[in-house]
Amino acid sequence: MGGLRWVEVVAHRGDPVTCVENTLEAVEAAISSGARIVEVDVRTTADHVPVLLHDETLERIWGDRGRLDRTSSAMVAERRGPRDTRIPTLQQVLELARGRATLMLDLPDARDPDRIVQVAAGHDVVWCGDHNAMAVVRELDPHAVIYLTWQDAEYPSDDLLTRLRPRFVNPSHWVLDPAWLHWAADHDLLVSCWTVDDPVRFDQLRELGVASITSNHAAAMRQHMSVGATGVS
Repeated sequence: MGGLRWVEVVAHRGDPVTCVENTLEAVEAAISSGARIVEVDVRTTADHVPVLLHDETLERIWGDRGRLDRTSSAMVAERRGPRDTRIPTLQQVLELARGRATLMLDLPDARDPDRIVQVAAGHDVVWCGDHNAMAVVRELDPHAVIYLTWQDAEYPSDDLLTRLRPRFVNPSHWVLDPAWLHWAADHDLLVSCWTVDDPVRFDQLRELGVASITSNHAAAMRQHMSVGATGVS
């Protein structure tokens, strides 16, 4: 265990175990527990305000079947979820994380990436998500750090790599094997993956040589690494 490499553990949607995902409380809990990178999902309202939400609708957590892109930012601000939580704006989360952690902005669709880039300018962020959205991010920011989200067993095409110029390839952990790591190294890419909550699988991926692992239990995974590094059983 002690010989396994240390990896970056990205907090998935903040801390979705003790808090409501993609909220200020979740991001604060993740940062307070030691996360250096916190992943959040960003979409825009009907009036093009970036807010934190994974789904297209407000139904799953916020009890409203309406689509976010048809809901005004004022109406979103009025919503209350479990534990009286609110849907935060991206601006609020950026200010919360400023000087404390990097935010991984996951754009699930290609709506308003230019607006999101504008709001995030000057903050410590990295990017992942929809490939068309990432193309806009790359066009607007030549220095952006992009994690190329991937779900297929086949490798990304050279055309896509040229278009997006990612620093990381970021597939689902289930597709990863030694050949994937060799392919990434041949293309000068680091490997990140998602979403891993099982310590056994976590260690398998460390042994493979991934650089970054996203987890719902980020603090527990970091503790797991610390225990292994000190040899404590």
